[in-house]
Amino acid sequence: MSNLRPLVVSERGAAHLLSIRVDEFRSLVAHGTVPRGRELAPGLTRWSVEELSAFVAGKAVQGLEDVDW
Repeated sequence: MSNLRPLVVSERGAAHLLSIRVDEFRSLVAHGTVPRGRELAPGLTRWSVEELSAFVAGKAVQGLEDVDW
């Protein structure tokens, strides 16, 4: 079972995955550069690991969703 990959991560976890500081991550989210987290429950916001991976791979560029990469 140690091969499980998380589906979602916290803000701190998302920043860690991108190898940046939490304040840098917050700034990127605020500017719309990085996908926003989803509120799974009141006060519980998490980021999709799949969406973060797509962002890093250049597959999640806002405004260009219809482009076939």
